[in-house]
Amino acid sequence: MGLIKEYLHRLYPYQLLRLLLSSRTPQKSKNSSPITPCPAHLDSTLLALLSHLTKQAQPRGSCSISTLLGFNLVVRTSRIPQAGRGVFLNGHVEQGSLVAFYPGLILDPWEPKLLPSLGNRYALRMTDGTVIDGKATGISGWNYRSIVRRDRIGPYALADTTWMDLARHDPSKDIGDSSTNVLRNPLAVGQLVNNATSPNEANVTYYEYSLHPSVPLASRHLLPNIRSSGVKEGDFSKGQLTIRSPRTGLPLVLLIATRDIRDEELYSTYMEPITSSSP
Repeated sequence: MGLIKEYLHRLYPYQLLRLLLSSRTPQKSKNSSPITPCPAHLDSTLLALLSHLTKQAQPRGSCSISTLLGFNLVVRTSRIPQAGRGVFLNGHVEQGSLVAFYPGLILDPWEPKLLPSLGNRYALRMTDGTVIDGKATGISGWNYRSIVRRDRIGPYALADTTWMDLARHDPSKDIGDSSTNVLRNPLAVGQLVNNATSPNEANVTYYEYSLHPSVPLASRHLLPNIRSSGVKEGDFSKGQLTIRSPRTGLPLVLLIATRDIRDEELYSTYMEPITSSSP
């Protein structure tokens, strides 16, 4: 029963139905003061992180980000029985800070979603109908890799694919410590964060974010998201890429700490409405 409930919480059609129903029903928020991180602080953190990772001698690694962010993330067996793997934070992060990215293929609101959502526990719906498909295998994985190859600009890849390697990694081995350099972006593990259960309350929340236009093109290969519909228009002057579309910037979903976290497993709430950075 627990596995079925876990699957339903992730299933896109179920998410859509629940969100449609909730939009017609007055909701009492469990959190009277929702976490709203400072956009300027997120911008500076992301730019610093991407710059830091771009300068690393090794193309893949996670042990170095603790010097920048004060923590690193490790994927290992969850403390929740029969939940598979989970994401653990080693170190300390303050409330409102960036903790992880939710990786995957970005499907705009007008694109068909039923087929890729079938059997998919990792399709995350944003407030405007955009979906991030975080499944690394099957049709979803094939589509993501194909689009990364399709949208390459000269020597520059526009997205990271190493997060997909987690699906093939030995589940009995930890990922993210100093001895396992699997991920090019060590924060691209948001799709593996488990749903909160009693007594394990949520300590992170999903947050919509538009990619800052000053992100250098040479750093885009570190971001674990790419748009299925492709680049709308680009401004490639000075090595920078600005996406122009109905949504300003490339839409991302970040996982933000809802309280101070120290040396804990991360838990989210799958059906919690995603907080938007838009006014």
